[in-house]
Amino acid sequence: FKPQRPLSKRHAVVFMERYYDEILGAEESQDFTRGDMMVILKAINDGNSRDGAATSENTAPADTYTAVAVGAGHDCALRTDGTLNCEGVYFDNDTGQDIGAAETPDGTFIAVAAGWNHACGLRTDGTAQCWGANTDGQARPPRARIQFSVIDAGNLHSCAIGLGGRVTCWGSNTLGQTESPARPGFVAIDAGIWHTCAVHRDGSISCWGDNTYGQADAPKRGRFSDVAAGATHSCGLRTDATISCWGTSNVGIYVDQTEAPEGTFTAISAGAWHTCAIRTDATIICWGHRQDAEDATARTSIPDGTYTAVSAGWSVTCAINNRGELVCFW
Repeated sequence: FKPQRPLSKRHAVVFMERYYDEILGAEESQDFTRGDMMVILKAINDGNSRDGAATSENTAPADTYTAVAVGAGHDCALRTDGTLNCEGVYFDNDTGQDIGAAETPDGTFIAVAAGWNHACGLRTDGTAQCWGANTDGQARPPRARIQFSVIDAGNLHSCAIGLGGRVTCWGSNTLGQTESPARPGFVAIDAGIWHTCAVHRDGSISCWGDNTYGQADAPKRGRFSDVAAGATHSCGLRTDATISCWGTSNVGIYVDQTEAPEGTFTAISAGAWHTCAIRTDATIICWGHRQDAEDATARTSIPDGTYTAVSAGWSVTCAINNRGELVCFW
């Protein structure tokens, strides 16, 4: 059993985790656990680690970046010159099978977002372009040349904010995740797995879509500057730089999603079951539970250093350090 195409180191780890049973075979699975495999993989991933210790950090080639967006098995990073670098593979939403290598569109962009198996970006003229899987119309933005200021990609849907602050969403609407509010004035948005949240210029948060676990029940009090939507939880960055989370902290083995840390922060990003934020001292903290982890004790391993941007994906988290380097970790 092997991938259909070469993978980068960080995406090889995701692939091996996803196809654990097929790789090992039923007879070997009882004697060789996922944990055994991950220790070996992470040691291989950083063969020069001190004292032979395994680490999950992976620094990309020498390009410099300003932003990054992480999906299920792929990520896209925005270079300082406005071009994109996308790596990894797309996974089928139903079967989890590898359905193609991540594409990197030509041209220059001012923003990028990554969903489960698609990605979207804003061109320098403010128009939206999406690529990757389009099973539910998630990679088909409006045909009209609308100028957008913010864009994000969820599981099977995408949303963007126009220059007037109006939200436009497209793709799957199974649980109402594309039924955005009609009023203008939104300044930030985040598309989760089956729900979406946006911040209004008055500091309030509106969420729509799946609310099975209260993930769309945004706080009614306080003012926010940013929001992050996961699978069964959401978190908001308040104007006083503190974080509040809502939804559930306990879905099977996935725990602690709403256990926001104390302190002050400058940025926040939610994966499916975990969240990461940048502290005011530029270090990163993560909480919750990675989708690939086998038990509730597994947590994201964060490299030392200071960072300017972070994106939490389904399994992998990537960040831009203060030297403009792309660093990904598990």
